[in-house]
Amino acid sequence: MKIKILLVVLVTGWLLQANAAGYSISNYKIRADLDIRTRMLNCHVQMAILKTDTTRLCGFLFSREARVSGISADGVAGILYHFSGRDSLIVRLNARQAKIKKISLLFTYSLPLDSFCVKRGMVVMKRSERWYPLQMGGLFRGRLAIRVPQNLVTVSNGECLKKVRSGDALQYVWKTTHACNIALFIFNPDSMEYKQSMAAGTRISFWFVPGFKDEKRIMSQVTNSFGFYSTFLGKYRNHGYTVIEIPSDDFLGQGLQSMLLFTSRLPDYIPDPGLWAPHEVGHQWFGNVVSPDENARGRWFVEESINEYLRAMYVEHSYGTDSLKRLLRELYLKNYTGIVKKEKDVPIMEVVSVNNSVEEAQTIYAKGPLVLHQLRRCMGDENWNGCIKRIYDDFRKKPFTLEDFKRHIALYDSEGRCLARFNELLVSNGIDEDYLY
Repeated sequence: MKIKILLVVLVTGWLLQANAAGYSISNYKIRADLDIRTRMLNCHVQMAILKTDTTRLCGFLFSREARVSGISADGVAGILYHFSGRDSLIVRLNARQAKIKKISLLFTYSLPLDSFCVKRGMVVMKRSERWYPLQMGGLFRGRLAIRVPQNLVTVSNGECLKKVRSGDALQYVWKTTHACNIALFIFNPDSMEYKQSMAAGTRISFWFVPGFKDEKRIMSQVTNSFGFYSTFLGKYRNHGYTVIEIPSDDFLGQGLQSMLLFTSRLPDYIPDPGLWAPHEVGHQWFGNVVSPDENARGRWFVEESINEYLRAMYVEHSYGTDSLKRLLRELYLKNYTGIVKKEKDVPIMEVVSVNNSVEEAQTIYAKGPLVLHQLRRCMGDENWNGCIKRIYDDFRKKPFTLEDFKRHIALYDSEGRCLARFNELLVSNGIDEDYLY
């Protein structure tokens, strides 16, 4: 059973141009059937395409491993298609279809299970695997139904509406009402260890690889931080939360809607290995419910710096003010000043991606929380807490930007002094340590 390396696939220039040409995926209906005998996943994917021009070429990110049986458009079979590059599929509409503003595409195909398997036989079907046709930057909206043998466990991010018996298999049905980065995990329950806890009325499920030495600590951190965010920000918006240890050497960790994924290797790659889980749990509030506008300036600060400072507030709540000071001084400040060389320092507003360089990553994950702590000290705890809670209430299920954040700061900063200082810190290099404590 081969292990698939999880890689980010570069998108060819034609696909970028096609995505900008004037069409988007508005909705999915996916039906999948896992056949253990043939070790194949058989899929029917129907998607609604909204078009703003008459382009005949539609490009999608889609696994080259797919064995396509056919593609139809509005019931017309035999639509032409071909792969261009590793995971780039081009669909060619006819002249009449090109003029239609809304068109329905139906893909019928199979995928070999071995292309999704990691250790211990777990099938991992994440968005990055391109197991269904998608657009760069687009997220899943719609309905998913998958039929699997009864002796296997199926877990997904998002909410499972029902589970029904269908012959010798179970059918799981999910429906999303907002953007969701859909992912599926299928495995034999005997290969994993199951634990559960409760926090703020929500069941938290844990699936660990047997023998994982830190399971008690992870369970405690997840449960306690989940309770803190539920109390501080507001009620959790899903029915359950799942934590899965992925038995793979080629994956570190990720927070998805209603789910936290990690491997035992993750603590080796993060600056605070003893207390990493609360950051990912916090993304259930800031990141999934309040979601950043990925096309706006300051996106990474909004998505990661605010969430990292919420983790710092959890540390303060759980372990006291001295623990917060140690975190500010011995983690954020030490990493920022020790790792980032002055000649490579990047202001927050110039960060393009945390994946570009260690300097940009430290600017967001280390300097960002320090800037937010200065803002909190300027505003005072009452105003700061009120501002964050109001943002959560105002931007649930809505795109959130740095400009939105500034407008909310202004509501709690009548003199404008704190906002002015904040604006300075966003565009300046370095950090003024005198403001921290």
